[in-house]
Amino acid sequence: MKGEKNLSDQIKQTENIEEKLEYLGLNLGKIPASIKKFEPLEFRIPKFYDEKQYRQYRYIPIKDIQILLSPTNRLDEIEEKYKKDYFSALKRFREERVRFIGELNKVYGLRIIPSQANYVMAEVRTGMTAKELNRRLIVKHNILIKNLVAKMKQDGRQYVRLAI
Repeated sequence: MKGEKNLSDQIKQTENIEEKLEYLGLNLGKIPASIKKFEPLEFRIPKFYDEKQYRQYRYIPIKDIQILLSPTNRLDEIEEKYKKDYFSALKRFREERVRFIGELNKVYGLRIIPSQANYVMAEVRTGMTAKELNRRLIVKHNILIKNLVAKMKQDGRQYVRLAI
């Protein structure tokens, strides 16, 4: 009796699955041979396998797993390789920022606000609006600056941002 009930439940479940597959437009009778073909996975666990050294990737085709398993310490190697270049570039950038601010301080009507970022903010004190300065620099010198008036307090002061 119990075996008949289990068989009946399995038949209903199979029919339910078949209805859903039909609704989706899938026909299990027409599965491509490439999907039916079984190929065993060729993977050997390294002799000194340490679970913490490998990342696990999920929801990818089996054939791609061999490519994606890699030691996580590769990033450390890259960091060491380029650390000297990175610090050299930072040094050059800091020097350029000092030079850039020095040259901007020579421009009449700009009050430069010191920065540690890759841009400098300046207050326009010539009576010209930041919008007008922006337009003139684009038209005459092909220099693009950011008008910051909308981002600042509405006290009438004019601010711009210049990238280093």
